Formats: sequence, structure tokens, C-alpha cells
Amino acid sequence: MPKMEDREASRIEITQVPEKEVKHEKRGGACISNCWWAFSRLVTLYVPDAYFECKGGWDKERRQAWREKVAICLIMFLFSLAFIGIGGLLPLFACADNNVVQNDGEGGYTITFNKENMMCQSLTILMYTIMLIISMVLVIQCLCSLLYVIRRKPKIGPEDERSKVLVMVPCYNEGTKELRKTIESVLGTTYPSKNKVLLVVADGIVKGSGEPKTTPEFIADELGYSVNDELGTFECTSIGEIANNRAKLYCGTYTKYGKELKYMVIVKCGLRTETNKPGNRGKRDSQLLIIGMLNRFHHRRPLTDLDRAVIGVLKNKLSMPLETVKYLMAIDADTKVHRDSLSNMIYSMNKDETILALCGETRVENKRDSWVTWIQVFEYYTNHHMKKAFESVFGCVTCLPGCFTMYRLFTEDNVRLLSCDQVYQRYATNKVKSLHEKNLFHLGEDRMLTTLLLETFPGRKLSFVPEAVCYTIVPNTYSVLLYFLHNFFP
Repeated sequence: MPKMEDREASRIEITQVPEKEVKHEKRGGACISNCWWAFSRLVTLYVPDAYFECKGGWDKERRQAWREKVAICLIMFLFSLAFIGIGGLLPLFACADNNVVQNDGEGGYTITFNKENMMCQSLTILMYTIMLIISMVLVIQCLCSLLYVIRRKPKIGPEDERSKVLVMVPCYNEGTKELRKTIESVLGTTYPSKNKVLLVVADGIVKGSGEPKTTPEFIADELGYSVNDELGTFECTSIGEIANNRAKLYCGTYTKYGKELKYMVIVKCGLRTETNKPGNRGKRDSQLLIIGMLNRFHHRRPLTDLDRAVIGVLKNKLSMPLETVKYLMAIDADTKVHRDSLSNMIYSMNKDETILALCGETRVENKRDSWVTWIQVFEYYTNHHMKKAFESVFGCVTCLPGCFTMYRLFTEDNVRLLSCDQVYQRYATNKVKSLHEKNLFHLGEDRMLTTLLLETFPGRKLSFVPEAVCYTIVPNTYSVLLYFLHNFFP
């Protein structure tokens, strides 16, 4: 009798696409890239390449990134100048012939415009129209957020908590405090422990600044397993300059406060020749380890050594075969998840099969630390509540944050979603050259993944669940905030 996964796979439409093949760009893409390169060179002709030699010998990509940054700043400056000129300076000159100077009776003079001038009337109508549009957008955003605030809290029963879910936590250089907070928050969720597995992906053997141990060692201390240097490693694929990588695998059950949490830890340890941060390939690579495994498993393609090991551990040791996992939740290693967030997310997924992915609300945990954290509370509320509530009304959240998002892996009729070729292979591209592409794939990978999902499945929804809440730590000093913004918006 054929196995369940064999029968299920036979119903899947398999597209034979070579590994890491990237969807070709549209015809106009190359032309636009060449024009943008030429424009960035044109506006920075006053800075010769010899200047960069004095800066320590910047490589070709770094020089071009600097030129593109200057070009973007110039475009923003010209747009601002045009807006000020049309809205402020142009009326002074366009209506100069019809200006009326009047004595205000106190020794001063006022200038009024002749409203019969057609140019003045057109400018007035234009400015009022712009103000009206901006006001309407703000009002609609407030109304949409109120719709989510006043709705009733769902009643979640045992039948709503049967779906299997992987909770993926990519980490890099976090310390024991952040890791313990995140792990304990997942442990403390009300979702049944038998239906969830914590999947931690350590991005290399990395030690945080001022930390006595590496992040993988902190993970081992918190979860209660011992780091074994003689443990065998598994081969896996990577993005970037080094296409190969190796990883160690740990699993077990985390017990604390009378609760249990099944876990699996993947530690990317790198090749033997790597000395500086061995195994480190970036957050997108950590995500692609799991998405790539799902792609190869769902489409019955050759698996890597790490794929086979992970699938075997899920089935034989954690009692959660991969073919039964319906959802993948992604949170950051410094995120604290509210106890009922997982249940609320899966409840919304189960009630609406058209939802492809959804996110919750991210709040500031250390909002009382300083005035710097106070001002960020407003930013987080507008970006992670009002804006996403407004977009969710139309079923199209344009950016699902990597710190708190849940993805549907497949539909009831076995259509693969997150692991489909169009999403995985374009997300795994190595063709990242321009500054814009680096911002998309290296810094804004969560927005890029959201865009790919929207393009691939235009008939499905990307939603927002305000009942699901998480908390994160934000910079509490102005210098750290500037450093963060400088790295996030290079």
C-alpha cells in the first residue's frame, strides 16, 4: 500500500525547473537598469574614481552603491524643490501683476492676490486638492483601524487548534536575555504543545559584542542540550559567494514552568576553511534553508543531507511529519509573543482559506526607557497597526514583517504556496548587484518576499490580525537609533 506522502505527492503538479533558476527579467528591465546606471554616473561625474582610492580602495560595487545613493538624494531634493516652488514661490511670480499692496494701519503692509487671475485660481485649486487627498487618506486609515479595534474577540475552541505549525526563529548574534525571552514566550502560548515545534536557525558561529559565548552556545544553555564539537555535520546549499555550507542539528523537548515545547535547532557552522563567522550567510539564507527544503520536499526533488535529517527528526523524534505541517510562523530572536497570538493567527487562517499569509501587531516593549523609545511608539503604531489595518481591509498588506508573520504552506486542494517555484527561486536569486536590489534582498527581505507572494498569487489575501500581538526592543539612545537607521537605510 503506498504511503500517505506518496499518494499526496501524486496529486501535486510538478514543474521541472532546475535548482536556483531565476525567472528572467522583462524586456524593459535591462534597459531601465542601464539607464539608471548611466544617470547615477552622470550626476556624480564631479567625483572621479581616484577619490575612492583615497577612501581606502573601495571596490567597484561599493563605488556604484555610493553613486546611486547620491542620485536618489538628488531626485528627492528636486521633487521637494518642485513642490515648494509650485506651492509657495510660483504664486508670488505668477500673480505678481495683479498683487494688491494694502496698509494694515499699523505701519505694515500686506500683499493679497487677485483671485480673478486664472493662474492663481488653478494653483489654489491644486493645493486644496492635494490637501483634501492627504486628509481623506488619513481619515480612511483611522476608520479602518477602528474597524479592527471594535470587532469582537473570536472564541477559539479545541477544534481550531488542531493544525500543525512550525515556529521559525532565525538568529544571528543575540544573547541569552533575548533568546530566553523569545523561547519562553513561544513556550507560554496557549496553542497545544503537540501541534507546534520551535525551529531555531543559528546563522553561523557568531559571538555578539561583549558576550562571553557564541549565540549557538546560548541557545544550547537555554534549551538544555550540550554542544558536541564531534557531532557530524550535514551538507546544505547557500546563497552568496559561497554556495555550500554545513550545519549541525539538535532536537529535544524544552520543559519549564510545567509546560513542554518540542524544538529543533539548526546551527550553520560553515566549511572547514572558514575562520571569520563560520557559517554566516545572512537572514535570507536562514529562511531559504526551510523554504528550499519545503520546495524540494513538496515537488519530490533530490533532497540535501540537511533536508533528510530535518525531515527524519520531525517524523521520528518530534512526531510531526513534514507533510502534516500546514503553517510556518516566522518571528525574530528578540521578539516576545503574546500568549494567545498563535491561536488567533491560526484561527483566522482556518476561517478564511483565501488568506495566504498574515501578520499581527508589533508593539514596543521598552517604551518607558527614554524619550527616544517614546517617539518610536507612534511610529510602530502607525506602521504596524493603522497602516496594516488600512491595507488589510483591501486584502493586500504590502509588507509582512519578518518579526511576526505566519504563512500558509498549501491549500486544501494541494496547491503549494510559499514553496512554489516562482516564489522560492526568485527569492533565492544571487543576482544582487545594484543598490536597489541590495536594499530589497539584504535589508528588506520581508518586503521582497511579500511582493513575490502578491505577484504570484494575486487572487489571495495578505491579512492583518490585531488580536495577535508581539513585543520588541527598540533603540533607547539617539546614537543607537541613528546607527540603526543608517544601516537599514544605507
